[in-house]
Amino acid sequence: MIKQLINKQLICERFRKSLKTYNSHATAQTLINKKLIKLIPSSLEAKKIFEIGCGTGILSRLLETKFSSSEFVFNDLVYESKRCFNNFSANHSFAMGDIESIDFPSNNNLIISGSALQWLTDLPMFAIKASNALTENGLLIYNTYGTDNFTEINTITGSGIKYPSIENIKKSLEDKFEILLLESENITLYFDSPLEVLKHMKNTGTNAISREKWTPCDFNNFEKEYTKLFHSSKGFSLTYNPIYIVAKKK
Repeated sequence: MIKQLINKQLICERFRKSLKTYNSHATAQTLINKKLIKLIPSSLEAKKIFEIGCGTGILSRLLETKFSSSEFVFNDLVYESKRCFNNFSANHSFAMGDIESIDFPSNNNLIISGSALQWLTDLPMFAIKASNALTENGLLIYNTYGTDNFTEINTITGSGIKYPSIENIKKSLEDKFEILLLESENITLYFDSPLEVLKHMKNTGTNAISREKWTPCDFNNFEKEYTKLFHSSKGFSLTYNPIYIVAKKK
């Protein structure tokens, strides 16, 4: 029901290429990361934190400010992400690789992830691994994306990953976790042209869906449809649909 085929090699390639441009273009992701920080209970004593999909470290540095004395373990599919942590002062180490293949570090009080777990192929198996890696009453806090995510792109091209519904997320987690929060929102960005939309996706690595190359005719059709369907006085829209999850280990 929630399993799907994802090209992890393509994801790695696209995000590696976007490392230098990501921070200046990740408007929605930065807003999401700030919300994730706010969702962490003030009472949480996080001696050890495992962040999945650390990327360029936007969420990591927010965590460092909040938990300066904690031990951090960072994960990312892109090995070169390590370079973004040269000035990270808190105690930290890395567990790099595909989160669905590597072993999780143990005894974490908090497992957290921003805008990375939409690439999972097996959410129920992830829930088992996360639960086993948490201490008693440990928390899993993350966002994925819902069915409205990039609805403009999906409507025109018919391509995109299969985003889970809130009900499917709940079913995948509830055996191992008590779900404390499960909610979604829409974040809409506006651009000057359909081309700028595509550039935004390239600069943030979120175009890791297909290797298919467009012809000039393909792009002209895309631009025409985008203008007809998704242009307003604000510009050309692109919708992010983050789903936020806070769950406590049973």
